[in-house]
Amino acid sequence: QQWKTRAPAISGLPLNKMIQFIPLPEEMKLELYKSLYDNCMPVFQDRTVLILLVLIVICDMEGHSSVTRIRQNVYSMLERYLQKTTKNYLNFEMQNIDKCIETLPRLAKLFCEW
Repeated sequence: QQWKTRAPAISGLPLNKMIQFIPLPEEMKLELYKSLYDNCMPVFQDRTVLILLVLIVICDMEGHSSVTRIRQNVYSMLERYLQKTTKNYLNFEMQNIDKCIETLPRLAKLFCEW
């Protein structure tokens, strides 16, 4: 609702402009931009995919068998959801999701190093 009430003349700031003003060294900005750009896939525009992806990431706790089972169940749920809704090949979409999950620790490390 907040976005609907704003003036139509107000536009968002492009990602490259936002990154330009982040107080990081230039090589870290480039790594951030590359990592985010590599994960810009249409599948991530789906709210259900994003919610399930967040749950998968939250449940990434090795050594806790019950949490690991929950993570596997959510991952299976996401696969089934995409099987029913995707216009692309399921394997392609799951590869994009796996790549995104692999990117998150690298992004976190980028900010921890700084």
